[in-house]
Amino acid sequence: MSIPGITGGVVSDFDAAGHTTQAAAVLLAGMTLAGVSEASGASAVVYLATSTIAVPNLPPSHPFNEANVKWTEVAQSLRDLRNELDAAVNQRAAVDASWSGPGADAFCAYANNTLLPAIDKLAACADEAAQTCGAIRDTLDLGLIIYLATVAAGIVLCIIANYYNSIPLVGAFIAAMLKWIIVDAWIFSVLYTIYDMLNTLLALQQEQASMEEAMRQLATVFSTDGSKFDAAALELMRREVESVMQDPSGWNKS
Repeated sequence: MSIPGITGGVVSDFDAAGHTTQAAAVLLAGMTLAGVSEASGASAVVYLATSTIAVPNLPPSHPFNEANVKWTEVAQSLRDLRNELDAAVNQRAAVDASWSGPGADAFCAYANNTLLPAIDKLAACADEAAQTCGAIRDTLDLGLIIYLATVAAGIVLCIIANYYNSIPLVGAFIAAMLKWIIVDAWIFSVLYTIYDMLNTLLALQQEQASMEEAMRQLATVFSTDGSKFDAAALELMRREVESVMQDPSGWNKS
């Protein structure tokens, strides 16, 4: 049994291309709004808001979706590993008469009281990491949807405002004022959306800090550096338990 890694594939060339594509789409949408609001003089404001606010703060969600999948796989692998160790230790002890004595009792106690609960906690940490990545993905997706929806609404309203140009004398002024109102409302919507996204991401960052603390508490059990767990160490533990299982008679000592 192997534990899938969480690196070497989460950030790929596809992610870089996706980032460039989404940035271009966000910029194009903003430029379209700038184009229909041009007669009012608001186009420069729209361009600045798009290039300096929207584009940098609306990255693609795909890397976080990949991370969500990877962490979910890790959590499931840890649960599978936990079940294998539980079966190797406890079911063997229940059916094999030679699996008895103080040594066997001590080993079973260590597995049940230390090793298996630690793996359970580590799986829970992986689940929480997956949920955090999923929440970030959803937040970024929602932010992009709201941005595109408000741009579309702004474009439609600016086109409607152009009809006021047909009014003699004051029509152009009315159309320009309406477009400024539309652009101001759009900028406020973009700023509020990004503000709301940042609040969500800050809350998720606090959850990440809690998860990192849990990982540090598990570091002594799994011989890690405290910031990530060592999948190879888990696999080595499983193999060591299997090697012990091959000669259970050695545990039948008083």
